[in-house]
Amino acid sequence: MKTSELRIGNYVNIRGEIKKVGAVGDHTVFTQDWEGIRGFADIDIDPNPLTKKWLLKLGFSQIRPRYGGTRRYRLGAYYADDTKVEHRLEYEYRVEFKESLNAPYTPLRYIQFVHELQNLYFALTGEELKVKNLAEKKIQTKKA
Repeated sequence: MKTSELRIGNYVNIRGEIKKVGAVGDHTVFTQDWEGIRGFADIDIDPNPLTKKWLLKLGFSQIRPRYGGTRRYRLGAYYADDTKVEHRLEYEYRVEFKESLNAPYTPLRYIQFVHELQNLYFALTGEELKVKNLAEKKIQTKKA
């Protein structure tokens, strides 16, 4: 994974554990936890796939399925739905913005990883997504 894609506060998978990025170097990510400050090479870092569990931990709430049975999640004026993207094996989440109740959805982009959603949300709102009840061992991690 390229460290240039990361910001302080992003959650990544480092050697099978979920870690919060504390600092980013050219090819190194630094984290801080009970073990102290540690640096990890970019080859040890994998992105966390965006899943329903992650959306819920990031503050989204599940709302009624959209036509066609697509699951939808909402956080304020932002929506995410899981969409099978043509010519891809994995699911991605389409993130949309809705200015008001009667306004149409404005598609923003497709998101596959947690750090991408964190970065997009910060760029649009200037605020960090708050992670609720992060139990590092409990979130399923899959290699990208």
